Amino acid sequence: MKTATHKAMYSSHRLPRMRPHGSARRSAQRSTGTPFNLAKVIGREGESCRVLVAGAEWTVTVDPCVDPVLLDEAAASGAWAVVTDGGAPCVLGLLCTSRSLAIDRDGSVDAELKRFHVSAEEALLKTGGAFLQLKEQEIELYGQRIVSRARELLRLLGRMIKLN
Repeated sequence: MKTATHKAMYSSHRLPRMRPHGSARRSAQRSTGTPFNLAKVIGREGESCRVLVAGAEWTVTVDPCVDPVLLDEAAASGAWAVVTDGGAPCVLGLLCTSRSLAIDRDGSVDAELKRFHVSAEEALLKTGGAFLQLKEQEIELYGQRIVSRARELLRLLGRMIKLN
């Protein structure tokens, strides 16, 4: 019986609307002035956003701190947004549903990836005394010492190769 109730309750993609109990709800209302809803992002239209709240479609404003591109990605993936439930509903942020690259407090990024793809008009990898710059159809590699190693054959191809 419990399993059947559980399946019936959670068989759709909509989650039941949950409200904080008693003092927790009053505390949330006191600190923000209004309770919140979870909503599925449907799409963005300029400065506003279409969301689905408890089966109803709302057009809401978007807080300026929310990145518009993030809203577009949320609409494509069906991500959840946090929306105020007051007089003028507003998207305050999005719930993270997948991993992202994190920057440590010391400024380090560590990642193990299967594939890494970046598209840019210009790219620069730079350390204290060396850099790799990619610009249009040109690659510049600079450093005190540049080492290229090959176990078998090292090929340099070009119409002209100038050494010093």
